[in-house]
Amino acid sequence: MAQDDGNADTTQPNADTANIDILDAFCRKIYNFSVQASKLSTKQIGSVFVSLFVVFAVYWGIQKAFLVILCIIIIVVLWVVLCRLYDYVTGKFKSEVRDIKEESRASKTVKVDIKDVSGDDGQDSGVLEEENTSEEKDLKEQARASKSVKVDVKDEPGEGGLDSAVLHSEKVREITDPYMTMTAHRGSGFAVAEGEKEVVRKYFYYIKERVYSDWLSLARILGLNYLEIENIRARNHEYKSCCMDMLELWLRRKGRVATIEVLMEALLSDAGLEHVAYDLKSQYPELRNVATQQE
Repeated sequence: MAQDDGNADTTQPNADTANIDILDAFCRKIYNFSVQASKLSTKQIGSVFVSLFVVFAVYWGIQKAFLVILCIIIIVVLWVVLCRLYDYVTGKFKSEVRDIKEESRASKTVKVDIKDVSGDDGQDSGVLEEENTSEEKDLKEQARASKSVKVDVKDEPGEGGLDSAVLHSEKVREITDPYMTMTAHRGSGFAVAEGEKEVVRKYFYYIKERVYSDWLSLARILGLNYLEIENIRARNHEYKSCCMDMLELWLRRKGRVATIEVLMEALLSDAGLEHVAYDLKSQYPELRNVATQQE
């Protein structure tokens, strides 16, 4: 019976998260349209309203045309307010859903029996069982991340005193990541060496201003896993800060392999992000000769 309750607790957050993702994808298209409209200059916006006023005045008269233009302005203002409110509400609701999922997962996997006697070393058996389940969870996460790639590090000495599990995790990540070796043989001059990460980082500020809610698609293309994305969401409440945090994490994790070619290909591989890559090349002339597989 307790197991059924645990399943019921996890099913509802999953359904709520799926509905929120669908709503977020729909609203993202509308939000991106409003973002493109917001890039118009003051003169362009003024010319649009003047043109609409002239057209309405010809058909309906000056008084009705003025009322129609006033209604359009009110609708635009309400639209902007609703977009801001949507960002705030969905961010808060998603964080609550994540908390419920984590609590239900913890209550389902960690079983502490307070009736058992203490262990051999004086520790309570419930504490020992909790530690064992935590270790099992860590092993499962590592196995899932490795995707059946087996790397034997038992015969290799530790590097700088690092634990063998850490070395194993890094080696598996290098093998399973599809973008790790994408630009290994290009020799374009944009490869990031130690102490030169600003070569790529200087483009992050331009990208995060234009990606908005599509940072999730970019994160998945760049190889970030579910836990990393959820941690970024928990630390940030705005799309721009999430995107910047994600790009910084990608840069720290890849190091020398974090090249502008990989970033450009990631942008070009998604239909909703292609314009960001083209705008980036227009803004920075040195990127116009960057060769990518997409081109």
